Amino acid sequence: MSHQSDSLHKPCGQMKDQGLKTQKPHPPVMELILRLRQLIDEYSRQLKIRHLQEDLEQEKQRHSQDTREQEAILVQLLGEVVNLLQAGATSSLELQLPRLSLDSRGGGGQQARLPRKPDQLSHQLSDSKAAVVSCDLSTRGIDISASYKSSFKDFIAYQGDKYHEDKNTSGFINLGLSENKLCIDLLTERLSQSDMNYIDGDLLQYPDWSGHALVHLGWAEGLISDSFHLQGFINLGLSENKLCIDLLTERLSRSDMNYIDDDLLQYPDWSGHAFLREEVARFLTYYCKAPEQLDPENVVVLSGCCAIFSALTLVLCNPGDAFLIITPFYSGFTFTSSLYVNVELIRVHLDSEITEADTQPFQLTVDKLEKALLEAKFKGKKVRGLVLFNPNNSLGDIGSLDSLMEYLEFAKRYNLHVIIDEIYRGTVFDESIPFHSVLSMESLPDPNRTHVIWGTSKGFGISGFRFGTLYTHNKEVVSAVGAFGFLHGISGITQHKLCRLLQDREWIDNVYLPTNRSRMQEAHRYITNRLKTLKIPFLNRGSGLYIWVNLKEYLDPCTFEEEQLLYRRFLDNKLLLAPGKAYMCKEPGWFRLTFTDNPLRLKVAMNRFSQALLEQKQYWVEKQMKCVLGE
Repeated sequence: MSHQSDSLHKPCGQMKDQGLKTQKPHPPVMELILRLRQLIDEYSRQLKIRHLQEDLEQEKQRHSQDTREQEAILVQLLGEVVNLLQAGATSSLELQLPRLSLDSRGGGGQQARLPRKPDQLSHQLSDSKAAVVSCDLSTRGIDISASYKSSFKDFIAYQGDKYHEDKNTSGFINLGLSENKLCIDLLTERLSQSDMNYIDGDLLQYPDWSGHALVHLGWAEGLISDSFHLQGFINLGLSENKLCIDLLTERLSRSDMNYIDDDLLQYPDWSGHAFLREEVARFLTYYCKAPEQLDPENVVVLSGCCAIFSALTLVLCNPGDAFLIITPFYSGFTFTSSLYVNVELIRVHLDSEITEADTQPFQLTVDKLEKALLEAKFKGKKVRGLVLFNPNNSLGDIGSLDSLMEYLEFAKRYNLHVIIDEIYRGTVFDESIPFHSVLSMESLPDPNRTHVIWGTSKGFGISGFRFGTLYTHNKEVVSAVGAFGFLHGISGITQHKLCRLLQDREWIDNVYLPTNRSRMQEAHRYITNRLKTLKIPFLNRGSGLYIWVNLKEYLDPCTFEEEQLLYRRFLDNKLLLAPGKAYMCKEPGWFRLTFTDNPLRLKVAMNRFSQALLEQKQYWVEKQMKCVLGE
């Protein structure tokens, strides 16, 4: 099925300073005016029909509200036409008008209800903004991009051509930036001492954001350790790879990681140091099997993939805009989508049931995307993009090359941005399953609206480094997202360590990757064998740090309230799992269980897992006995 987009395209290109009187007739605009006239006639006809149907006072009030809203839309659309004629930006417009209709009562075929907020023909620019109107950025995104370019233009030039007494005597000298460079020699010497290069497992994992969640829940015992506190909590709800901490600690403690120079101690390029962006481009070219060398100018690095996603929501969406997102999905995106701008995540629900149309559980199809988009538009939502995870978090599914192309073509058909999170790219442990990055495609249906997110937290198991990168061909998006480095930048020393890690292909290919893959296979085998012994269904996938486990059998009735009670029972046994509701799963009873932990913790964790389920069954027996005795 195919539906024409009802969103309005926005004018692109240079705005010319010409008045209405100097303009020649523009056929596209004349066509637009004609279509507006037809729309008004249709609108009037619907009003007359609807007026005849108004019998109840409540219906009359709703009718009146619909009338006012449609009038407001028509007035705005006509005003936009005049603005466009005055701006002289209409030579290549291709405009599509939304189909306005009044809400019909129940019965045969319902029509779309009037959007509360009309789609805009163009963003209103203030006098201080750049004269170029972006097709892709939100109003705030345009502001940010223009402000960044104007405010940091000289600073960016300075970053690319710094003075150096030996290497670049003709470069810029910056006495406008408030930096203290008088004791760099002392700081370099002190920061290069051996105690500064200490690495342990805790430093490589997620930090404590603002007091551990367990403390807020009332449990202050802390997490289990190999050598002490064996009665503490075990966290198999957090997706972290702890299988190769020994290898990472050794590699990150080598002398080449402890390099310090002037540039690393001063303000960086907000998009990331050039040396790191260049290495990221080379790394992704090689490991994603890109058909040609990726451009470091298309790379932005920030403090984590969530920082990247949060920035994208702001620069691509206006308040109230929406993204389509596949459920279940990573719950952190729910928080980050509302951090800077109120972006709605419209869920495309996947079902576990196998049907004639769905040959596997939780299968994503273009038909489901079409349906979700159409329903959103009927509700007046302005959908700006589609969010995909490959591999999927939390199912572990890997998209085939054909299916990825179908999703991208769907997005192009409706002028949607596509944000593809490939952070789990390095977690494919089943060598029989091919992984295809979007960056490996010979050509993209809409490269300017395709944005790839990647980081080292999952594949390399260094979530504590807080590193995420964006690769996009869209220079406006690069500029706008790069500005967020002012708030979400990475320290120069961390950028150096990451660069050296990504450069060491010999260690990655011959030591880390084969060892990590082998340990993941072993840990996955242990957990799945324990689940099989307990006769618990699960999705057996070959990627990700987790297993999607079906515990519906332990819910009576099968509701989200019962799922929460089971989650609390696991907590009572000092075991953390991630309930499906946290990932917006449509069906209660699913849990995400992380298996990439060391053998000791996995063994203790699965013993507690079994004990919690045993207690749940005993609870049922007692509950049934009370019912019988009560009768």
